Amino acid sequence: MKYARLMTPTIALLATLFISSVPAFAQETEQEKKAVQAKIVEEKLQAAQAAELQAQLQAKAYSVVESKLAFETKLVKGAPYSAVAISESIQTLGDGNRIRQSSSTTVYRDSAGRTRREVMKKDGTVQSIVISDPSTGINYSLDPQTRIALKSEFGGILKKIAAEQVEARRRIELDSKQAAQNTPQAGVLAKKKTLPAEPLGRQSFDGVEAEGSRTVVTIPAGQIGNDLPINVISEQWYSPDLQLLVMTKHSDPRTGETTYRLASINRAEPDSSLFEVPSDYTVRNAAEEKRRTVEDVRLKLSKPEEQ
Repeated sequence: MKYARLMTPTIALLATLFISSVPAFAQETEQEKKAVQAKIVEEKLQAAQAAELQAQLQAKAYSVVESKLAFETKLVKGAPYSAVAISESIQTLGDGNRIRQSSSTTVYRDSAGRTRREVMKKDGTVQSIVISDPSTGINYSLDPQTRIALKSEFGGILKKIAAEQVEARRRIELDSKQAAQNTPQAGVLAKKKTLPAEPLGRQSFDGVEAEGSRTVVTIPAGQIGNDLPINVISEQWYSPDLQLLVMTKHSDPRTGETTYRLASINRAEPDSSLFEVPSDYTVRNAAEEKRRTVEDVRLKLSKPEEQ
């Protein structure tokens, strides 16, 4: 009985301590839950911001692709010219070293809208030639070495490209909206819009007036593990007279700077012979050549040479 009397106060003391600790334990558990919920909200918000940023970059990429395709596919009459298209890229390494690459293409367009591109080698000789007629949808790829011209039609390809671009834009918008809806701050992201391009005024390129604009896409600090914000800057100069871009510049600290510009622009009418396949070229159908090549490969694979 004496032992029981001694245990009773001890048990009561332990019970009191346990009961008094329950609120503190519950408070700590509630704080942990709030911390976990806050972390989940932050991760969802970052994912939504990343999706929105990716959508902006992809949309910008499609606009660049469209501007390059316009030269070959857009019919522009009454605006003849010739020029040298120069593409340059500069990548700066961490130690200050730079990697430079450049290429040049001589371009022509006549009053009827036909175009010609001569891709040049480093030694200044012509590597390949492409003649396009947007009015007929006919394209010729000339090989100066073999004197063979491959004829193809790009009308169907243009429709396919246009359909793919529409579908890509639809997916980008849908992914961005879904990412925004999955975060508690969806309303903030939904209201956010891409800022309009900053106008840069007008500038003359070899006597050709062009209108400039600049867009900036900012990657927030921490978005991709970056300590500071990253600004991706794109600049372009468009000539209303020629209906094409005469200069573009894309600067990204991660990959470097890429520039495309037209030099030695001449508004005179090019010689009509430039848009015709020379008589000493053999014209072949590009689709048939592709099928023939595939068949040749299959034949070689089915009958390998004896070792």
